[in-house]
Amino acid sequence: MIIDPNSSLIDHRREAHSSSALAIPEIVSNVVRHVPLYHMPACARVSKSWYQAFMPFIWENVSLDRPRPSLLEAAKNHHRLVKTLTLDSLVPQNAGLRFPNLKSLSLRSFTVEQQHSEFILNHSDIAALGLNYHKSVPGFALWDALSGFRHLRELSLTDVTMDKKDMNAFWQVCTLLELGVFYDVHVADQSSLSCFEFPRMKKLHISTSRSGNNVLLFLEFAQKCPRLESCHWGLYSKYDDVEFLPGFVQPVAAKTWPNLHEVVITGVHKMTRNQLFEILEGMQRITILTIHCDPDIFTPSSMTLLRPQFSNLRILFLGNCNSSVMCPMAQEILSSCPLLEEFSSTWIDADLVIKGKPWVCFGLKKLVLGFVFSSSTLPAVQPIVFDQLARLTRLEHWCLWPYTEGDVLQDTVALKLEYGLGKLQTLRELKYLILENTLQEMEDQEIDWILKHWKALRYIRGRFCLEQHREQALTVRLQEHGIFSH
Repeated sequence: MIIDPNSSLIDHRREAHSSSALAIPEIVSNVVRHVPLYHMPACARVSKSWYQAFMPFIWENVSLDRPRPSLLEAAKNHHRLVKTLTLDSLVPQNAGLRFPNLKSLSLRSFTVEQQHSEFILNHSDIAALGLNYHKSVPGFALWDALSGFRHLRELSLTDVTMDKKDMNAFWQVCTLLELGVFYDVHVADQSSLSCFEFPRMKKLHISTSRSGNNVLLFLEFAQKCPRLESCHWGLYSKYDDVEFLPGFVQPVAAKTWPNLHEVVITGVHKMTRNQLFEILEGMQRITILTIHCDPDIFTPSSMTLLRPQFSNLRILFLGNCNSSVMCPMAQEILSSCPLLEEFSSTWIDADLVIKGKPWVCFGLKKLVLGFVFSSSTLPAVQPIVFDQLARLTRLEHWCLWPYTEGDVLQDTVALKLEYGLGKLQTLRELKYLILENTLQEMEDQEIDWILKHWKALRYIRGRFCLEQHREQALTVRLQEHGIFSH
C-alpha cells in the first residue's frame, strides 16, 4: 500500500507514537526536572499522566506574599501536595486550614493572634518554622506550644523580642533544633540560659544591626552547642567589633567545636592577624570561610595555615585583601581547590595565571575577581587567561573587580572577540555578569556572540560600552532577548 506522506494516517501514527513515549513515567520525570516552574502549569495540561507528574512540583512550595484569595483557594484544593508555605497574612476564616504534609512554615509581618496560633498548632509536625517581625500578645503561649513540636529542627526569627516569661520555653524549643537563624532577636532576660544545653544544634546564623548584650548572649549560647558545624555572624556595630571577636576566637582556639568547618563573619573590620591565625589553626577542617578584614590582615603566613585545607574548601571569601598579597595567592587557590564552588577576593595577576598550573575548580559557580594586566601584554596574554576561564563550565555568576592603581583604573579583562572572547562559549550556564567600572568597549559583534552562546544570561551590571549612544542601543538589544542591564 502506498501512503501519501501528507496523509492524516501518518499524522495519527506519529501522534500515537509520541503520546505513548511521553506517557512513560521515566521520560516524564526526566522532563519535569528540566522544566522551569513558570512553564509547569501549561505542561500539566498536556495529558492526565503529565498532570499527575507536574502537580506535586507546582504545589510543593507555595508563597502568598500578599493577599491572593484565588491562590489560597487553589492551595486548599491541593492541600496534600503543599510542603513549604509562606504567608504574609491570614484572615480568621482561614485559620482552620490544614496542610497535612507541610514540612516548612514561614509567617511574615505577623502579630501572633488567635487565628495564627490556631494555624500554627494545626501543623505540629512541621520541621521548620520562620517568624518575621513577630510580637506575642497576651493569651497565646507560643513557645510553650512549640516546645511540644517533636519534629521541629529549624527555627528562623527576624526582629523578634523575647519576653522574660517566654525564656524558659524558648530555650526548651532550642534544645530541639539543628539549625537556628536569629536576626535582630532581642532577649529581655538571659539568666535561664545557664540551665540548658543544646546537643542537636549544628548550624547557627546570628545577625545584629543594633548594639546590646545579645552578641555576648549568643556567644554563650553557641558554646553550649558541642556539635556545632557552622557559624554565621553578621555584626554591624562598633560595640560588636570590640566584644565579639575575642569571645568567638577563644572557643575556636580551644577546639570547643571539634566539628566546626564553616565560619562566616561579616561586618567586623577590626580583626587582628593573631585572631585570624587562631581561627585558621583552631578549625580541623574548613569548607566555608568568609571574612571581611583590613587589607593587611591576610598575609602569606595566613595562606600557609589555609593551604592544608585546599582539598576541603567549597566557599572562600577574602574581602579587602592587599593586592600585592592576593594576586599571587589567587592563582594558587584556583589551581589547588578542586571542590571550590564560590571564590571572592580582590585581584589575580594575569602573568601568573599563564605561567601557573591549570585551574582545577571545575564546579565553580561564582567568581568575584579582578585580573591585573599590563597594557602592552593584554592582547597576547588575555586569550591564555580565557583558556583557564573556559574550564569553569559550571560558572553562573562572574564579577570582574576593576583594578585601580592609586585613583586610576587599570586594564582588566576586555570582553572582545579579538582578545579571545570566543573561547568562553563553554560558559553556557552563566546567568549574572558584573562589569562595573571595568571600561569595556563591546560592539555589536560581541553582543551577537553573547546572545548566541550565553543563552542562560539574564543580568548584566555595569557599562559595556563607553559611548553612551551606542551603549543605549546595545542595551535595547539585550532587553529584547530578556537580559536586564543596569
